[in-house]
Amino acid sequence: MTGRVGTPVYWDLQYGVSFLYGDLRFIRGAHVFSNRSISRWRLGLDSFYKFGTWLMAGAQLTYGQDGFAGDEEFVMITMGETADVLGFRVMVDWVPPEGINWRVAAQFETVNRDLNTSGVSDTALILELGYSVSTSLSLMLDHRIEFSRSMGQENDAIYLTAIYYAR
Repeated sequence: MTGRVGTPVYWDLQYGVSFLYGDLRFIRGAHVFSNRSISRWRLGLDSFYKFGTWLMAGAQLTYGQDGFAGDEEFVMITMGETADVLGFRVMVDWVPPEGINWRVAAQFETVNRDLNTSGVSDTALILELGYSVSTSLSLMLDHRIEFSRSMGQENDAIYLTAIYYAR
């Protein structure tokens, strides 16, 4: 179960509180690390600011736990202990006034998978170039640059995403 309560989207300064509660698999991008589900909860605070029509910046802070509901033996980071998780994300998104079909975005994110264990953070920079072909079709090219990864080696990646909105 997830949800968010926040200010109206038409405000220039938006902020809100979000939550997540439930059993989730270990998933990163398109990869499923384990088919076992792990209990997780998260509480997040976010803020976004729109600078006119063309530029938006934002930040998000999230805290929670993995393995809190008696399934801590499946938490690989802590070898069977409940893990306290802390995450932070900042982003900027720009639509050039001369080319409103284009979009450029950057996001920096870091997630500490357990506050009591050293060396278990995932930190990355994501650079994105987007193009709106039409009101129904958008294309995005993302380059994910990983600086640290808690489970395995850094694995920079390039993603091409197409989003189609059916009417």
